[in-house]
Amino acid sequence: MRWLALLPLAACTRTALWSQPSALATHAPELAATGHARVEVEQGGTAVVDAEDVIAITIPGNERHHLWGLVTTGHPDETRQLTIRNLVAGCPGPDCLAERARGPILVGTRTAADPKRIGIGTFGAVATAGAFTCLAECHDPGGWAYVGAVLALATMIVPLASAF
Repeated sequence: MRWLALLPLAACTRTALWSQPSALATHAPELAATGHARVEVEQGGTAVVDAEDVIAITIPGNERHHLWGLVTTGHPDETRQLTIRNLVAGCPGPDCLAERARGPILVGTRTAADPKRIGIGTFGAVATAGAFTCLAECHDPGGWAYVGAVLALATMIVPLASAF
């Protein structure tokens, strides 16, 4: 029964946290002073970001296509990898790179317990215990008892395997 302690681990899910460049720009003084800040994320709530975290941003260009794509003028979109400190280094002001960046920025991950996965793992553990008890105690369990035991074991193991 010690394997039941693995159920909470099987219920953990990791979620990517995204923030808008403008949300990071509002915390520029705090990032410059302390090296970290608590910023708002699109998934709800806040996340702590470090000024030295490396992120990827997209800066829109002014590329135009003419004559059915045969002639291209301007500059294409540019993707850069830089630290959050460099992103917000001129904010607020005309040199603020965060004001030019487009789209959300990946700032971290959040680990949380998923109630659905807890339920599936608990059902699989109880079904596995019942199936193996039946196989051990019954005089003639039949072929379907083995099928049930394998299905119950898979119901318990799949959420656990996806946690790693």
